[in-house]
Amino acid sequence: MSIRRARVAEEADHWYVDKLSDRRMWFRPKADEMTVTLSQAADNDVLSRLVQAAPVRSVSRGANPRLGFAAIYVRPAADVTAVRSLPEVANALPVMVDPEGLSRYFLPDELTVQFREDVDSARAEEIIRGLGSEVVVRQRTPGYYTLAVPEGAGLPVRHYPSFRRTARGDVRRTE
Repeated sequence: MSIRRARVAEEADHWYVDKLSDRRMWFRPKADEMTVTLSQAADNDVLSRLVQAAPVRSVSRGANPRLGFAAIYVRPAADVTAVRSLPEVANALPVMVDPEGLSRYFLPDELTVQFREDVDSARAEEIIRGLGSEVVVRQRTPGYYTLAVPEGAGLPVRHYPSFRRTARGDVRRTE
């Protein structure tokens, strides 16, 4: 599998709008654990080099070299910038703790989006292309996609206003 990861902006503002309560919910970033995407198609050698790097302690919840991501524990005082500077890493994001205290593992350069039921796939993919993004996975649920975050953009999608202008209410939710 060929993996090309765009370099995305680092995030410092970690919140989402809860779809049930319509309230803003904040995540707390964990200081000692991150999710990283790998800069190249990975094998065990890439993961070994990653774990031997100064800011990294070990793999935490696992890794999938074929899909190009890993959850890692980092040493004290290691930050996203230090981890992103590693040649094996395309992007990094702290593991997030939600309001219930549960750890959430988000890939820093992918997001999911679900379009309203009345938006056909041609229109959905036109919107996606208009954002400078591309489909990573077409999910089994109609209108539900995993997207690549465009080069230089940040997560979540609420941070780039072109999404709202382009989608014009066609999107049901993003995660």
